[in-house]
Amino acid sequence: MRKLEKINLTDQICKEIKKNIIDGCWQEGDKIPSENELAEMMGVSRISIRAALVKLQVLGYIETRGGEGSFVKKFSLSNIFNVVSDDIIMNDSAVAELREFRKNMELDCCRLAIERGAKQEIKQLEEILEVLAKIENVDDFLEMDKNFHMQIAKMSKNSLYELMLEVTSEANKLYNKKMYQQAMQKYPDDNKKIWNIPVETHSQLVQAIKDKDFDKCKKVYSQMFES
Repeated sequence: MRKLEKINLTDQICKEIKKNIIDGCWQEGDKIPSENELAEMMGVSRISIRAALVKLQVLGYIETRGGEGSFVKKFSLSNIFNVVSDDIIMNDSAVAELREFRKNMELDCCRLAIERGAKQEIKQLEEILEVLAKIENVDDFLEMDKNFHMQIAKMSKNSLYELMLEVTSEANKLYNKKMYQQAMQKYPDDNKKIWNIPVETHSQLVQAIKDKDFDKCKKVYSQMFES
């Protein structure tokens, strides 16, 4: 490693460590040099190294294990998004943007799934729906709901849609959990209705895709995202 000028050190250190990871000098699972070793290699203080490592950890490039050191982590955009998911759900404006983003993205996934989805893929979607209909635990339900929409994204044959759905999955789960809690307040004496409503809308989506009826998909999503 080269020695760094002591200007914007944290960013410079991050850039240098990322370069080593991207270039393959340190690969997924590898332990990177200690703070002392990195400080000596770059000619900077341990404090600057530590600040950079914290930033890289937040960005999802590395993970730090107590008593062991820092290790290269498999990079994923979802790691970054998950850090701010709680903040998004607490912000009304961000929630509105998430709803708009989901509705438009997932609707286009349905459109492409109608055009490109294979019979076997529709069958897999139906199998996910069957499991979804039998779940009565909110966390399990939300995980299967993610699988349901991921399957539609896969049927779209657009890898960027798959990526973006994965990236936003944690925020979507938190949003859906918030909607579940609101439903509990709306139907305090009708637990069955809380589960039946989302299962029914998902069933309608599957049928609309099978029937190649995009207008029906739009109606279902309007129902799902109505205030």
